[in-house]
Amino acid sequence: MVVDVVKRLKRDAAVRQQRGMGQKGNEPTHERAHKFFVSNNWRKLLDRKPNLAPKHLAATKNPVKGGIDAAGGVVALDCEMVGVGPGGNRSVLARVSIVDRDGAVLLDTFVRPTEFVTDFRTQITGITPATFKGTNVREEADVRQQVAKIIKDSIVVGHALHNDFEVLRLMHPLELIRDTSTFRPLRPPGREGKMPSLKGLSLHWLSETIHGAAHNSIEDARMALRLYKLKSRQWEKQMKSVMRKRITVESLESTEGNCSEDEQDCDGSDHGEPINEAECDVVATQNLPPSAAVLPKSNPGKKKRKTLKTRQEAAAAAVAKTHSKKKRKLNK
Repeated sequence: MVVDVVKRLKRDAAVRQQRGMGQKGNEPTHERAHKFFVSNNWRKLLDRKPNLAPKHLAATKNPVKGGIDAAGGVVALDCEMVGVGPGGNRSVLARVSIVDRDGAVLLDTFVRPTEFVTDFRTQITGITPATFKGTNVREEADVRQQVAKIIKDSIVVGHALHNDFEVLRLMHPLELIRDTSTFRPLRPPGREGKMPSLKGLSLHWLSETIHGAAHNSIEDARMALRLYKLKSRQWEKQMKSVMRKRITVESLESTEGNCSEDEQDCDGSDHGEPINEAECDVVATQNLPPSAAVLPKSNPGKKKRKTLKTRQEAAAAAVAKTHSKKKRKLNK
């Protein structure tokens, strides 16, 4: 049915074009109908001929995910550490790897430790003393500067990223961090309360085994990136909601802060001469009707309840006294 309708539309368009042929030459006076039919392979068409829609092509290749400001796109980060100090209980940076959204390597270099290494952790990292004698070894300060430049304004994906940023001695906005170790929807069923390993997540979600001989920071970064892509839609939706709530809370706190400043200014101002508040309350309620003479409801503190009760009793006594005087005058 749909095919027949499309054929009929094309046939009618061809008839209209034949009727609209100009008197001079064989060129039609308007665009051909097939020019306005959109193909299902429009993405391939844009790749072959980007000049057709350059703005749309740029938006397709560099999207902003989930409404979060990620001008630098998405990158995945992983670091390898070696032990220093007594027993190698402290970690220092030994290798850094960063891949882009497609898994292409942006940076992969070994880092010369700034302290004497007491534990190379070869079974885990695959690093030996000979590793730091190679050509692909750089100073920590240079690597830190390059890493900061790469991840700037980017969503950083990784596993247990707090350890990586600690040895890198870098800070990154919380709204741009995607840590696969803390995202609960990635945790296998029945183990939601435990922090999973990257090896366990890869086996559960991707059915792939990693860390066969030793850790590979490039492989770990790519695996974390694949896990992020698996739940990216849900992840970005949650992050957008969290950031919206965070902005609301911050605005409320700033409003409360301004109110407290105003109260402090009022407390520090000149209050003038002291007055008797009880007398003022009695005078103010004498000219009011009985219904309006009652003080408004409030929720005072414990220290002010006694004072408020005294004022209410004084006001009620004044109103009763006024009414008794009026009755006496009427009786006379």
